[in-house]
This record gives sequence, C-alpha cells and structure tokens, in this order.
Amino acid sequence: MISSATSDENPLPHRGRVVDQDTTNPLRAEVRAWAAGVQVVPDGSCQKEASADAKRLDVARTSDQGSFDIRLGSQTRLYTIVACADNYQPALEENLPNTKTRKTVVPYPITLAPLGTPYAKSGEFQDDVQLTVASTLNRLANLRRQNPEGFDSAMADYIKQLSEIRPGLAKQLSALGGIVRDWQGKVE
Repeated sequence: MISSATSDENPLPHRGRVVDQDTTNPLRAEVRAWAAGVQVVPDGSCQKEASADAKRLDVARTSDQGSFDIRLGSQTRLYTIVACADNYQPALEENLPNTKTRKTVVPYPITLAPLGTPYAKSGEFQDDVQLTVASTLNRLANLRRQNPEGFDSAMADYIKQLSEIRPGLAKQLSALGGIVRDWQGKVE
C-alpha cells in the first residue's frame, strides 16, 4: 500500500478497500483524493479524470487485499475520491466529509464494475438501484432515531460545508431531513 502523504503536519488517515462489484474479490487499484468542488470526470481508462484546476490531495495504490490508506490535511473539509483499476469503470465518490473521528472511507468497500458487462442494463441493476435507495433511507432513519437533534445538527453542518462549493446541490439536499422524517413514518 503506497500513499503520497500530504504536507499538512496533522494529516487525517482514511482507510478503504476496493473490490470487484460482482465477485467482491480485492482489486489492485489506484485511489486518488481530490479537493471537493473541482470537476472530476473519469473516463474508462482513468487517465483523463480532472480539470486543469483540480487539486489532488493524495494518491494511493491498493495492497493485494485491495486495502488503501489516504491522508488528508486537517484543514480539508470535503474531498472526492476516484478509484481506478485496469478493465473496470472508475468509481467516483464525491463530497465526502474529512472526518476526524471516522477513519474509514464510506462506502466501504468501494466497488468497481468491470467494463463492458451487461449489468447496467439488467434486471439485477434495477433491483440494486431500488435496494440501495431503500437501504440508504433506512440507514439514515435509523441514525435519526438514535438522536434526532444530533442528526439534524449533523445534516445542517454538512449542508453548510457543501454550500461553500455547490450551493445549488446543498439547497436540494436540505430537503433530505424531511424525507428521512417521513421515511420513519411518524410525525414529530
């Protein structure tokens, strides 16, 4: 596992793993962390992924087990990850908070889909979209049940961070709190 650490004196470590979407076998991949708010558009080869003004924060190669460790400066609030492997569609994980207490990159693991597979046009894909939406909303509702005020505060803080780089998206995301409350099925 190779990482090019940031020059910040107090870098925050974030561990992750990259696996094949279908088999869940670990993949040898390159993982790049970018400053959030930049245009990062991976192509199939992952060679032309960022605009000229993109700021790369760190880069790591996965181990044989698919594990990686990136380090981000403590002043970085949000970041974007691009994970690339030969013959796989790159994964793009945007606007991730640079948390001080949670050291694992979410999603864990990052899954890469093989290039040229019919998966995206299959019934399984449709099922995965629906299951992912339901699972994500259930996870958010369960977090909110544990601490409604803490959940609302954390959402407000994240929306504030996001509004600094993507105000339109932050405004849209502000509706999520109400969606999660409605998903819980109770009126407060």
